[in-house]
Amino acid sequence: MNTDYRLLQELTDDQIAELSGILSPLDFQAGEVIVHEGESGDQLFLIEEGEVEVLKSGQEFRVAKLGPGDDFGAMSLLDEATRSASVRAITPVKLYSLPVEDLRRLSHGVEKSTYAVMIRNLLQSQMRYLRETTDLTVTALRKELAESKARMSMGSFLTVLVGLMCFYGYCLRISLILIEKTHDSTPITVGLLLVFALALLVMIMKSGYPLSVYGLNMNRWQFVIGESLLWSLGFIAVITILKWIALNVVPAFAGQPLFSMRGFVKYSVLTSLGIAAVYSIFAPAQEFIARGALQSSFQQFLSGKWVTAKAILLSTLLFGTTHLHMSIGYALLAIVPSIFWGIMYARQQTLLGVSLSHLFIGLYIAFFLGFPGLP
Repeated sequence: MNTDYRLLQELTDDQIAELSGILSPLDFQAGEVIVHEGESGDQLFLIEEGEVEVLKSGQEFRVAKLGPGDDFGAMSLLDEATRSASVRAITPVKLYSLPVEDLRRLSHGVEKSTYAVMIRNLLQSQMRYLRETTDLTVTALRKELAESKARMSMGSFLTVLVGLMCFYGYCLRISLILIEKTHDSTPITVGLLLVFALALLVMIMKSGYPLSVYGLNMNRWQFVIGESLLWSLGFIAVITILKWIALNVVPAFAGQPLFSMRGFVKYSVLTSLGIAAVYSIFAPAQEFIARGALQSSFQQFLSGKWVTAKAILLSTLLFGTTHLHMSIGYALLAIVPSIFWGIMYARQQTLLGVSLSHLFIGLYIAFFLGFPGLP
């Protein structure tokens, strides 16, 4: 056995011989975990050959690298606390294991001397300080890593967002020409929706955050469905009352029915069913863009007060802007339900509820209620 270990300095030959009788040789291959953070510590280790790394927080952060002549696990000599870090072999490693209880039996009462007790107390105090300092360092590193990750994701998000808005600006000009000729904005709307959804989906996949952060989850789905339907019924009641007031107060709307049944009057039953089927895909896609991608990203990257309110407002303004190719009135009216769905999403943190609500309210307005000023 190598006698150049720092832990064994100034021991006599008899003491070294005594230790040799309780040492056990161990071999580990590169990549093997020798001790795990959080497990009980009942032995210390002396490194004879090879290198190991000391890891904190689920093997996420390396805090030290050790080689021949070094030791680890010595804290178990002083206290009975669990392992404060994991140790993993970098190269093939040869170790000697030294059971703490066997070492204590060799002390023959020496550990009870005043000097030994005072030294032990001092070392225990220093060990506690070392543990706390290491934990604080790892916490600071984790925070810095999260902030760095957020900055990188924010950069990608802003790049995609600016690119999309530039793309929309060009499409807006082209759409004005097409709509003037065909009087149909559907191709433009569907095309924009696909481009926005695909670009933002790529951004989300590359962000490094779990999909659940962007509302792609089924958390509390039963509660979410019930609450969304209840909120939607309330919203429907409000807009129905508002239309009734508009019909009785605004002269230009006088004589129009409260329920226009536009979707059934303008189209055949088969066409209406087809439109409803397409809308059942269209509405969740819109919510994925407005709430899942935009609002979720703003909630992650914005700071200061009223983060959620600012995220809802910004995503709503962008949502309204993308309806300008239809009409300025439609774009402005889209802001109202968008704020409603933004609040709902901030509360539920899943796209399930807002998608159902969007589908429910949209079909009600399009097929039953109608609204003055809507195309």
